[in-house]
Amino acid sequence: MPKEPDGYTEMLRHPHAEGFKQAMAVEITALKSKGIWREVSHNHAVAAGKIPIPTRWVYKNKYDEQRFFVKYKARLCACGDLQKTLQHTFAATLAARIFRALMAIVAAFDLETRQFDASPALWYRHLSATLINLGLETVPGVQCLHTNQYMLVFFFVDDIAVIYDRKFTHQVNEFEKKLCRTYEMRSLGQIEWFLGIHITRERYSRHLWLCQESYIDKVTTRFTITSISNTPNGISNTPNGISNTPNSISNTPNNTSNTLKRRVETPLPVEDFSKSTAQASAQDIYLYQQKIGSLNFAAVITRPDIAHATSTLSSFLKNPSPRHMELADRVLIYLAHTKEYAIEINPNSNTRKVFNASSDASYGNDPDSRRSTQGFFEAIGFKPGHQTTIECDNQQTIRILTSDDPRLTTKLQHIDIHHHWLRQEVQASKITIQWTPSAKTLADGFTKPLPIQNHRSFVELLGITNLATSRIKEVEKGGL
Repeated sequence: MPKEPDGYTEMLRHPHAEGFKQAMAVEITALKSKGIWREVSHNHAVAAGKIPIPTRWVYKNKYDEQRFFVKYKARLCACGDLQKTLQHTFAATLAARIFRALMAIVAAFDLETRQFDASPALWYRHLSATLINLGLETVPGVQCLHTNQYMLVFFFVDDIAVIYDRKFTHQVNEFEKKLCRTYEMRSLGQIEWFLGIHITRERYSRHLWLCQESYIDKVTTRFTITSISNTPNGISNTPNGISNTPNSISNTPNNTSNTLKRRVETPLPVEDFSKSTAQASAQDIYLYQQKIGSLNFAAVITRPDIAHATSTLSSFLKNPSPRHMELADRVLIYLAHTKEYAIEINPNSNTRKVFNASSDASYGNDPDSRRSTQGFFEAIGFKPGHQTTIECDNQQTIRILTSDDPRLTTKLQHIDIHHHWLRQEVQASKITIQWTPSAKTLADGFTKPLPIQNHRSFVELLGITNLATSRIKEVEKGGL
């Protein structure tokens, strides 16, 4: 399939223009049926002192889970970034960490899932109000997540998902009927795809995997990244681990590389990264920013193993050097070779813990409310069924929390309050503190590039596995 058109003018010249025009007609009909706007003349708007917000058409090809084409999609979007207002505006989204936490709960407690594809013209405020009218409550501090005693409902634009225990099937059926009376919706069955994330479950062993293989294929195809393995162990024998051919970075009009690249085993080499001494062209800057933006989406959703690489390269967004461009390609090559890597959620391990706690939490970090933004379990009535254990690599910290005589004196009130509260919870045996060697913590992989063996250990600590290999293992054990 050719690349989707970028805007209305490009769509008119697109080989599949007729398909997108039909999708536009469907969008316009749906918007009009919802009474989204009323037409006014330009003179009327000027007389009222109003400036219309520009709109933009966005076009997408819709594929199924096997990457077969399904249909054309067209959305008419208001350019909210051009809106002039004294009020704060925002686009509500479901945070990636919340989605991953919900999937962990689904796997750990063998919960049922349902997914719906709603009709166009569905907005956060309208859907949120509808859910509240149907008896659900918002979860404080978390957007796009509602709950009641029967279910959890989360959504992103027109993708809606429901999580529930099978004993509440009747109640969820009634909820679905009421929701379908309000919106034109299509049932997709159990949740298998959400925001381009492939969700694979093995319910017998309560395993669940989150993978972005399809997204990675799309990104590497977009930037014409093709990687090969031409050494016995599949590792490049060049100093920086990537192709050093003269045309490693293409000088074609769209400035994308079509050179076959050697396999790399880590996102970045272990080296120092410096700013460019020359000024990059506007075209190179734009291409570099597109690559880093694409990498960042993967990093924050299912691929934390490239988080440091993406963060490091992001510091050169305004003036990338040829070397920085080369390294961005390297991360793309790494993703291409590890596209089947998935976050494995395995709450059925020996520890029987659904979540592991970190000693570097975001305690009271909301600048306005001073609430801790990372916690939402109490609001959804979640009880993990095990005591909370915090892993910490600092012996002094553990001594302060567990000793009868902590000997900590500070005039910083927030530290003092946090310290005494945490000691109180530890002393009351509500929280346990456990020393973990630095070598077994995740800090290194998020702060610096690692050599091959250390990186492999880091990936393992993250709970990232090869989905294809994991499937084979489950089949051998009688699952899947």
